[in-house]
Amino acid sequence: MFSLAATGYTYPHMTLTSHAITGAAVATLAPQNPALAFAFGFLSHFLLDAFPHGHYRLLSHTSHPEDRLKEDMIYGRAFVFDLLKIGVDVSLGAVLAYFLFMTGDNPKAVAIAFGALGGVLPDALQFVYWKIRREPLISLQKFHIGVHATKKFDGNARKTALVEIATIVIAILFVQFTSL
Repeated sequence: MFSLAATGYTYPHMTLTSHAITGAAVATLAPQNPALAFAFGFLSHFLLDAFPHGHYRLLSHTSHPEDRLKEDMIYGRAFVFDLLKIGVDVSLGAVLAYFLFMTGDNPKAVAIAFGALGGVLPDALQFVYWKIRREPLISLQKFHIGVHATKKFDGNARKTALVEIATIVIAILFVQFTSL
């Protein structure tokens, strides 16, 4: 774990890595059906968000605690840095999901990829919402905010690391127990 105190950025928090791994894990329930694997991954995102967790800070994100529908990400230098953080986060999740759950079965590889994609897509759609603010994105954003845990561990690196590790371990155990 590292901290950039000047920016307020701490890692890890509820990351796209854990969303991708969990999405890939639940996708193993539908190894022959990529669409269902994607749906399982997509739904897993909201399930994870319902539990208390932390977030890593995005420097280009504008917060509006009184009306979360007014939040945005502002283009600029900080935005580029944030995209790099997000890109590393997603890439790490994809690589770990592949290595954790692949067994050489090609159809399963497709399901795992679709599940991981579904697991991270809701957060990507938040960005699309911030830039477009049209239906069905408005309803999806309201739902995303509504299911999100109100208790947050932002600023508590120990608790958020524990949540991250527990989420990934549970995803691995899920695959182990469902493949028996």
